[in-house]
Amino acid sequence: MLRSAEKAEGEKSSVSSAGMAGRNPVETSRGNVDCVIEMSTEDVRSSSATACRRSPDTVVDTLLSRIEREPEAVLFAERQDDGSYTDVLAEDFYQRVRSGAHALAQLGVGFGDKVGIMLPNGVQWEVIQYSCLFRGGVVVGFDSRDNIGRLEKLIALAEIKVLVVPDERVLGRLSQRIREVVDTIVLIEPPAESSDPQIIHWKALCSESEATDFIDLRLPRPEELATIVFSSGTSSVQKGVAFTHADLARAVRMMSEHFNRSVDEGSRTLSWLPLAHLTQRMVNFSALYSNSPVFLVPEPGVISDALKEVRPSIFVGVPRVFEKVYNKIHSAVEQQSLISRTLFTLSLRIAEARFAAMEQGRDEGSLLRFTYQFFDKRIFRKIREGFGGEIRFLISGSAPISPSIVRFFHFIGMPLLEVYALTEQALPVAMNQPTSFRIGSVGRPLEPDNIVINENGEILLRRLTSIRLTGATDLGEDESTYYSTGDYGYLDEDGFLFLNGRASDWVKTSSGNRVFLSSVEKRVEAVPMVDSAIVIAEGRKCPVVLLSLDRKYLRAATGSATPEGLSVPQRLKISGELADAVRDLPQYERPACFAVLSRPFDSVTGELTVSLKPCRKVIAHTYTSAIEDIYRRLDAGHSDRLVWIDRRNCVRPFAN
Repeated sequence: MLRSAEKAEGEKSSVSSAGMAGRNPVETSRGNVDCVIEMSTEDVRSSSATACRRSPDTVVDTLLSRIEREPEAVLFAERQDDGSYTDVLAEDFYQRVRSGAHALAQLGVGFGDKVGIMLPNGVQWEVIQYSCLFRGGVVVGFDSRDNIGRLEKLIALAEIKVLVVPDERVLGRLSQRIREVVDTIVLIEPPAESSDPQIIHWKALCSESEATDFIDLRLPRPEELATIVFSSGTSSVQKGVAFTHADLARAVRMMSEHFNRSVDEGSRTLSWLPLAHLTQRMVNFSALYSNSPVFLVPEPGVISDALKEVRPSIFVGVPRVFEKVYNKIHSAVEQQSLISRTLFTLSLRIAEARFAAMEQGRDEGSLLRFTYQFFDKRIFRKIREGFGGEIRFLISGSAPISPSIVRFFHFIGMPLLEVYALTEQALPVAMNQPTSFRIGSVGRPLEPDNIVINENGEILLRRLTSIRLTGATDLGEDESTYYSTGDYGYLDEDGFLFLNGRASDWVKTSSGNRVFLSSVEKRVEAVPMVDSAIVIAEGRKCPVVLLSLDRKYLRAATGSATPEGLSVPQRLKISGELADAVRDLPQYERPACFAVLSRPFDSVTGELTVSLKPCRKVIAHTYTSAIEDIYRRLDAGHSDRLVWIDRRNCVRPFAN
């Protein structure tokens, strides 16, 4: 029996036109005729720029509309090494895009041609993206840190015509196979010396276009492809899906409608997730639509500094980021005096009581209100200042996050809202909202009529907003009508969607018991000194865990980045916390052994996806011999619950 989210929620919210204020589109029939704009430097200020203007049916429309309204507005600000930010005004950005579109035209890029961008976050990424879109091209993002084997497959699959890379260092990583697939490789930084006709310098190419006063900018039609994205590949098979301009524009409008009521126009947006992924690009598109400047951070390692510098209203992150913040705060509290620890615990109890009253619609009362304000001023505000001090809410997606962590951020005045998105959808399937959320859920479906739950508890979609490029995909069809997401879940009586995990996360042990891998992994990763973990259980008599410890913790504890030097008290503490984390699991789900790796999982080796999710199959293959040795030790009766694996993949007990 199928249960529809439409019935669970009632009625859908309509898309507001509030974000369209100030727009004066001129209707133009695109039909089968290319829409051509001839613009000189001054045209961007003139109403003649609307001669071929449109309703905002594409992200290109949104950009042009913003430039027309506010040519002096700051669209982007790029972080420099010294922590300062360089502003990019709308009219200046347009000129760079115009020049870039001409440069791509010289390389033969036209409608439907694929341009691969393998750059760090920055204005240059955005310039080349819009330059490609202005030519009717298709943008495909790649992460230079990705495994070279995966890059070869994806670049070939996407049929990349032009590949843009930052410098010779990244160029040196490209294999001969990649060079054979693409027509042209564009370098942003000039090469020291190159006579290779396949390699072109971007700045030199753009300078040639600046001599031209006019250029035809053929606007893409809504039904034409805008971008191709690939799944993270946690199952070791990456799916390719393509989105049209209409898909992106519609998703931007709907997301802006749901979130912008809670933030002021002009609020700052922080762009730090890889632009190779659609998530951050959708955030940036939405910011442009909502008149919010985008602050671009090229290096994720400086995100804590960037938060204080930018002071964003919204912060979008992955669960691991919030888990690390949570663990760091609690680890810091543990180092404080008994009085400080007691006050912190009391403050959370007060916050919990206040939050419970708000959830139940009760008046919190003057005493509780005053007490909360006291702790908020002395404790919680300091934590919020670590995020810049102006956060209205946080958004987490891509993987489940512990409800206890979600509650913690709600308690301290930074509501953490979970969303549920698929690679195959530009628009999230469901999301919590600042004014409508339920902890533990991923929110209400944005299109209630599009989601159903079958009798097995699997989430199905009636339609998708993408085109699949590969046959090797986890996405299946159910009764030729519904699409299988591979996720299990349920809708509560108020229409909130709760996830129970992915089908691929459930495995059977040799005794026939079912183990939910991600549930065990999340518990282990919640231990403050643990960085990442995977569970091995399929076809085995019991689960075991391979984990890497936090490098900062290791250096502080041992003076090195390896676990070999951990003292007996330190090992006992780690072992005890790991045991506590899984204590309430059924016996058959409880790991029999925890193996500490001598190095963290690595995206270069394929152990991590570019979105930093562990790829279980690759890791299990890498440590095959060590895993077999662990089970042999268990069969032989060894009682070591905590061992370590050296760089030669040998299992070693810790020295006493």
